[in-house]
Amino acid sequence: MKLKLKSKIIPVGIIASIAAFMIIFAKDGHNTINISAIKGSLKDMNGIYAELDKADGKYSKVKYSIGKEGVVSKVKLLKQSSDTQDALITKVGKDPHDMIAYVGLYQDFPEVSSTPDNSTNKIVILKAKNEKYIPEKDMDVAESENQTSVADIDSTKYEKVMIKLNRSTKSGKVKDSVEVGEGFNPSLNYACRKDGNILLFISYTMDDSSTQLEVLKLNTETLDITTESKFNYKGLGASGISIYDTFMDNGKVVYLAEDYNLKNVNQEKVVFFKYDLAKKSYSSIKRTDFKLGDSFGYSVNDGVLSLRNVLSSKDGKRLDQYMINSFDIDVESMTVKSYSEYKTNSKITDYDYPVKDIYVDGDNLVYVISEIYTTNPNEMTVSGVSSPSLFRILDRNSGKIKFEGRITNTGSSYTDNIEIQLKGDGYNE
Repeated sequence: MKLKLKSKIIPVGIIASIAAFMIIFAKDGHNTINISAIKGSLKDMNGIYAELDKADGKYSKVKYSIGKEGVVSKVKLLKQSSDTQDALITKVGKDPHDMIAYVGLYQDFPEVSSTPDNSTNKIVILKAKNEKYIPEKDMDVAESENQTSVADIDSTKYEKVMIKLNRSTKSGKVKDSVEVGEGFNPSLNYACRKDGNILLFISYTMDDSSTQLEVLKLNTETLDITTESKFNYKGLGASGISIYDTFMDNGKVVYLAEDYNLKNVNQEKVVFFKYDLAKKSYSSIKRTDFKLGDSFGYSVNDGVLSLRNVLSSKDGKRLDQYMINSFDIDVESMTVKSYSEYKTNSKITDYDYPVKDIYVDGDNLVYVISEIYTTNPNEMTVSGVSSPSLFRILDRNSGKIKFEGRITNTGSSYTDNIEIQLKGDGYNE
């Protein structure tokens, strides 16, 4: 799977609200990258890929193959749905008996000026009109790898069913709490098939800032929805916890989450929630011996969660330059198996986390780091991230730079929110 990079610049509590990879906009609508070598040779990058999502009037993905022959691009156009009701949807696995291909959540706002407090939440069920339109669900990767948007598929190939979903966010602990339905802003964290049903794992924040985890059971024949299990977690802060992703491991659905207090960063905890499918029950494991850092990436492989973190401080002290940590966690015990540190040679600033994506293979650690563009350097007002950015390959054993390249965008000297997803041959593809 791709190594996801999450930034904690803006705290969030649900995966659906996380803009993990920002869409790229260039002033002239072009997003063609060129890489010029500063140190080393492009042949050192053979087998590494960069993917960009762009929106210049069309939904498309550009895949750049980077190697000794240079940079070669291939554009994949995605079919834009004619349905104006967009929603984040996830694959549920192939079963021709019910033809259900995707499930998701959708918020319906009665008026343009409406807020989440008076919106209607609905379960979205997409039934394929032909078996060939039912996608396979990969159970060996994080759930975000199985997610897409209604806007990115051809909705004419599916029949849509919408089921209203309402919950009370009253905890009974807060005076003058909101009414039923108000403040209910759920996220769909995971979905899978079990015993002829589809399980939907949702989460939402209660009025006392606790996080409610709930497992819904969807009957694939009648489309009735019942609650199978609930779990409530009270975090440190006033805005709930951040759930970054979920994945399946050894019969359990595992949540990668973080509990922190903006008023006291030293209270930060990494929390793993586990739902045992057989026992129909939740458990939680808190870790304080490692942190997710300012931003982080991750991958899941054979019972091992691999994390790549970007740190601006260590042991409570501010660093002079950003550091990348690389370590593996045993999913069963949630203990650290291996650990290493890499300097980025990039000075720490007060207003941005510049490392945009990290990729790791057997010998190399690869990352993209962006320079900062400011309208007034004296005021340090950030307008965006500049093009060019730097592309670096480090030797995993020594930490030394093997390759450094400068990324530029054709026809544009400035790119807003540049974002690159790194991939490669033979590693979590």
